[in-house]
Amino acid sequence: GLNGVIHKLSSVLMLARGLRRLAPVCSGNGTRFSPPSTKVVSTIGPTSEQAPILQELVSEGIRVVRLNFSHATVEEADLRMTNLRNSIGRNGGVPTNDTGGENDILRKGCIGVVGRGRNMRASLLDTKGPEIRTLAIENDTTGKETLTLTKGDMIGVKSDGGDGGLCSKDTFYVNYQGIEKVVKKGDRILLDDGAVTLEVNSITGNTVSTVVLNTGQVRSRVGVNLPGVKTGLPAMSDKDRVDIKYGIENDVDYVAFSFVRDRKGVEEIRDYIDSQVKEGEVGPLIISKIENVEGLDNFEEILDSSDGIMVARGDLGVEIPLERVTLEQKNMVSRCNEVGKPVIVATQMLESMTKNPRPTRAEVSDVTNAVLDGADAVMLSGETAKGNYVVETVNAMQSIISQTERWVKEQEGRKSAYVHEGGEDCEYNSVAKAAVAAAQASDAKAIIVLTKTGRTARLISRHRPDVPIVCYTNSYKVGRQLQLYRGCHPVVGLGDLNPNERGEEAAGLTTEMGFLVKGDSFVMVQAEKTNRDGKNFIGMKIGVV
Repeated sequence: GLNGVIHKLSSVLMLARGLRRLAPVCSGNGTRFSPPSTKVVSTIGPTSEQAPILQELVSEGIRVVRLNFSHATVEEADLRMTNLRNSIGRNGGVPTNDTGGENDILRKGCIGVVGRGRNMRASLLDTKGPEIRTLAIENDTTGKETLTLTKGDMIGVKSDGGDGGLCSKDTFYVNYQGIEKVVKKGDRILLDDGAVTLEVNSITGNTVSTVVLNTGQVRSRVGVNLPGVKTGLPAMSDKDRVDIKYGIENDVDYVAFSFVRDRKGVEEIRDYIDSQVKEGEVGPLIISKIENVEGLDNFEEILDSSDGIMVARGDLGVEIPLERVTLEQKNMVSRCNEVGKPVIVATQMLESMTKNPRPTRAEVSDVTNAVLDGADAVMLSGETAKGNYVVETVNAMQSIISQTERWVKEQEGRKSAYVHEGGEDCEYNSVAKAAVAAAQASDAKAIIVLTKTGRTARLISRHRPDVPIVCYTNSYKVGRQLQLYRGCHPVVGLGDLNPNERGEEAAGLTTEMGFLVKGDSFVMVQAEKTNRDGKNFIGMKIGVV
């Protein structure tokens, strides 16, 4: 059984000193393919949604496409999903003959597309969330007018009461009912990501009297932040429910939830997803966005109940002092690494490339530090949704990641990050840790994982190996949901073969795709059932091409 295998791991590791050959496999073309371990999440918008440009982004190596439902319509989302799934990845599986049965297609396998246009890039639906906004300003017939607020002015802030009041220099209406009940004297109200800051002076009836702290211009329907204030807003808005239902019907892989505040909110969201997923189907994973003080205060329980975390630095930088954002980022990334859950660092990573062909030095440092911190993925927002240099931005991001990972690998004495080994996964985690140790000891160029659910691959990723984890699975959904995990490169196929054939074929396909070349060693991890009692058995092999 599994316990017996674990007790023998030390002897298995000794194989690294005298590598046992598997059956001969293909030698590839002699050029090793070593993609970055840290993934790129790219927001698709008006400047990147058309098929030719989206194909270029896929070719540049994006792994996850973000659909921002704060702005996207259903028609726009349909277009973006269609063009994504029609894009072709680096290794396209094709039928082995004119008729090309499904088994032939699956046996061919690929990292980007498997036969008939099935793209392995994942999709992430980002919800709008229950946000607070101002109403329209008076005399704004075009939606582009602005209202100038001057430092020292007194402004009353109140709920709209459902009568659609217009904002003026004297009164600002917000769509949050009961704002006067949650703020107190001295609290700050930030308009439009802090473009204008108001300070609460007094509260009379349903009017919050404030003073303007800085001069600035405000448009209609801008966002409102109440730093440090517990708002009591629901976990999901009605729009969120509609959007999530659309995402499930269109097989999105992740749902990112905005303004998550506590475990209860995550559980409410999960219950709703479960109620919409058909029996026998796999629903999207939950990525909780940490972007307010409540989310930070309750981070541990949110992490425990989520499938992954997004460090959403935009709103977070408005809610907390800016000098704390980087420190909180490092803490959240570290905790996600410890428990083995993927973490995305997001917002303004290469913001200047929205208008310029080159990033600033500070932006390069920002991406570099996110990779050094241990982020599974880094995200591009407006840079690829509405920028002028969409392809150049992804190329720059990939270059920064590659250079940083190369530097880390070259440092003497650097080991894989220590990971938490407790919990229900501890036995499988021991095998995963042993596989990474074996890869380091044998100077392996890849870890090959044959997995049904993706669990073994996720655990190996948890130990941060510095070589690709090539994950073979029979499920497109499992494959796409592995895309966020650091170092994991999913391949769909080989399900029609028996266990003995699967290992040999996987080694051959991994070589064909360029992860291995002749003379390279590799580690293979494969979960099987024993013939005798049907119990799970995890085997680890070390081989040479």
